[in-house]
Amino acid sequence: MNHLLSILATAFSMHVVAQPVSEDLTLQVATNEIATLTSHYLIKEQSCQDSAGILQQSDLNSYSFSKEQIKIILAYHSVKSRFDCSRQERSALIASLLATQHYPDSQASDRIQDYTLIIDDFIQDQHGLWQLTSEYLIKIPTDTREELMSSKKLQEPFRLMESVKALGLD
Repeated sequence: MNHLLSILATAFSMHVVAQPVSEDLTLQVATNEIATLTSHYLIKEQSCQDSAGILQQSDLNSYSFSKEQIKIILAYHSVKSRFDCSRQERSALIASLLATQHYPDSQASDRIQDYTLIIDDFIQDQHGLWQLTSEYLIKIPTDTREELMSSKKLQEPFRLMESVKALGLD
């Protein structure tokens, strides 16, 4: 998804610069804002990925889980921590993208149409998180979930596949 965002942000910002002065200033402001917010989101996502750690066995030693429970816990916390890390930037971008869908100028909405792909990606990601959350709520006991909430390592972004290998779950 980040590649799609990068390509659209570049194309969109190039289009903004190339627009004639007589074009609707409101549209120019909107497109500039979307390009800026997309850039902020991509930078934050990259920062989240760069700061992601790898969980070790010692991070989960104080708990006794089945292999299935550990996989559910890791999947849920991996996605949730990534969402939480860039929540503010994603929310600002989504709000602007949704506002452009209701732009009264049909010419503008045609140009902004590409951004519906980003909204669709965000929606799919959110649905995925809801599914993981449902499984987490069903299969992980409440008292265990409360304990896990105090684990700083699970609340921060981590590399899921590398963590699975480090924990010997592959």
